[in-house]
Amino acid sequence: MTNITAIIHTRNAEQYLQEVIDHLKVFDSIIVCDMESTDSTLEIAKRNGCRILTYNNCGYAEPARDYALKSADTDWVFFVDADEIIPKELSQYLIEKAASPEDVRGVSMPRKNMMLGAWNRSTYPDYQLRFLHKDSSEWPPHLHSQPKVEGKIEFIPKDRTDLAMIHIAPQSPKLWKGLTAIPLPNLNAAPTRKHRYGK
Repeated sequence: MTNITAIIHTRNAEQYLQEVIDHLKVFDSIIVCDMESTDSTLEIAKRNGCRILTYNNCGYAEPARDYALKSADTDWVFFVDADEIIPKELSQYLIEKAASPEDVRGVSMPRKNMMLGAWNRSTYPDYQLRFLHKDSSEWPPHLHSQPKVEGKIEFIPKDRTDLAMIHIAPQSPKLWKGLTAIPLPNLNAAPTRKHRYGK
């Protein structure tokens, strides 16, 4: 038992969802908090045994994040977007942190943002506070809010690129205009000039 629940917020997130879930199965449970998807998002979640929560599509994710946080039944929660991949090294790091007697109540981690299949290093480390002790945290329900944590927050050093989340989709919808959907890179393949995930 890891005492960790992974939480994925979704709204028509079928494109990468299976791969995202596959990288989270090491944790005790996975919650998919869905905002009225009309594609195959819920089918994918059900097929993988995820616990499904439904939240009104209010136009932004923060209220749903707090709802999911309060619905978890483990001491720790890990928020992952539906276009983010979690390396096994990061998963193991968080499992060890959850079992540690340290007084840490949140972990902020670096994130690699991918652009057209390559790591956009100019945006790094792009820290994300996503690993939270449930009873010490809340996510304010307003647009672009950040979680509030009562207690110590640890920042994973930015030079630990092996512990960085991987954001596989462009951050702005404008970047998709006129482009075809970018297929998910093979994360098990050796790094190439096109797909650079390492240092």
